[in-house]
Amino acid sequence: MVAFFLLALAISLSLGVPCSPYVIDWRIEDAGLAVLVLSAVGAMAWPRPTWWKCTLLAAATVTAQIFMLANLNLTIEVGWQEWFIGFSLGVFTPLAWRTRRRRWCLYAALSFPIVTIGGALLGGYDPAWLLVSRVSSFTFPVIMSMAAAWAASSMDAAVESVRANRVRTLGTMRRGARADAVRLEAERRLATIEGAPLSMLERLASGERIDAGVRRECVLLEASTRDLLLAPYVLDEEMKERFRAARERGATIVITGSDNVDAGHTRAAGAFRQACSALAALAVEGARLTCRWHPGSPSGEATVALSAPSGSVRRGLGAPLRLGDLELPEGVETEIIDADDDILVTLRAVEPG
Repeated sequence: MVAFFLLALAISLSLGVPCSPYVIDWRIEDAGLAVLVLSAVGAMAWPRPTWWKCTLLAAATVTAQIFMLANLNLTIEVGWQEWFIGFSLGVFTPLAWRTRRRRWCLYAALSFPIVTIGGALLGGYDPAWLLVSRVSSFTFPVIMSMAAAWAASSMDAAVESVRANRVRTLGTMRRGARADAVRLEAERRLATIEGAPLSMLERLASGERIDAGVRRECVLLEASTRDLLLAPYVLDEEMKERFRAARERGATIVITGSDNVDAGHTRAAGAFRQACSALAALAVEGARLTCRWHPGSPSGEATVALSAPSGSVRRGLGAPLRLGDLELPEGVETEIIDADDDILVTLRAVEPG
């Protein structure tokens, strides 16, 4: 369509401009030619074709056509002396393409009676004769503007279809990647648990008697498994052993923190593990130890709180000594609140130097 459009413009210029015998006043012809060329360039290249820009270009084109038609010695035989009428496809067709509006083919069709009647009145010709004899001159602008609007709408629909398919494809890929990530995380956590729950299920399925010892072992196994699922990245072997020993003594241990340990929080994670292990060693029956690992939290990247029954934790048991002997790395700020039976440790990573 673009090639046909350029060919039609080339034919109009090559065959129409040399028709000098029909021109009455070349000054009017040259001025009209300049207006048409500027209108065609504006229709193709004027940024953001708003309604007032389109109206200005269409009005300038029709006005130039009226004066150029009146400036010709018209004959009964239709010739290329009306090249400027076909040249209007250089204005209406780009506007139809750029605005995606099919109404531009209607505007091109309406320019036919306006130009012919206006030219007839100014040149002294019969309007009816001019309408009938020059109707073929307006064929190209109407057809090309209609084709341009249809092609633009079809292209937009095709692009939208491609975009929708791309969005669906990317959504499917994201869902697949998320499912793979969930599967890999589940496999990693099951590997971390080391199959202990499955072993217990096999023992129970084999008919082992469920007595108080087995129930106690199930409770400890459930708690250990919960620790691995809730805090898989900060839990180490020492913490597992200390937590299990504390639970066997009758203490309650709760740990949270599913965030990964990145390079910026390695030291804080090490201090957190030490504090959890130290306070877990002090947890007696009825005590509650809460370990919270949330890097980047405004209230502290990690907190370890031990709450024990009245009189069970005293300074004589060495709580301050154990916490004071922690080998905390540089770059970790530690705040310890020791209120006899309640101990709170808050850890924050600080910028070096």
